[in-house]
Amino acid sequence: MIGGRLKEFLKSKKYLVREISRKDFAKADFKRILKDIDIVINCIGVDINNSKNFKKTIKANFDIPTKLFEISNLVKVKYFVFLSSFHVYKQIPYRTINENSKLEITNNYNKSKILCEKSLKKKIKNTKLIIIRSCNLFGFPLNNSQNCWRILINSLIKKLSKN
Repeated sequence: MIGGRLKEFLKSKKYLVREISRKDFAKADFKRILKDIDIVINCIGVDINNSKNFKKTIKANFDIPTKLFEISNLVKVKYFVFLSSFHVYKQIPYRTINENSKLEITNNYNKSKILCEKSLKKKIKNTKLIIIRSCNLFGFPLNNSQNCWRILINSLIKKLSKN
């Protein structure tokens, strides 16, 4: 969902965009794809609703971003943006949360994000790492096969519009 939206936005602003999907991952020639790229924004991953299988979650949320970051370092990409999640934080009601707040593993999804963040931080060489921990993204996906109605805000809007 995020990648499709971001791709369309960047293209509308006349940026050169190269994309790799999870399906392309096994056969992608990353060195060629990332050559002469300034910024890599990793949007590949599974969401919390599709993270029941730990092995698949780790592949999408850890293995792929780690590989992309390693090659980004190798070909000297300037910036690598890793989309993590707000859900890595220990949830305490009515408390301000920032990048120094305590992390807590409660499920496969946030475990994969925390593990990947830690791994990427250890691999920094030539590429600056930027981690974004966003919260409750919403909107319909560009790819209609995506199930966007599991996202809290979308689900609420759908229920309200039916009633």
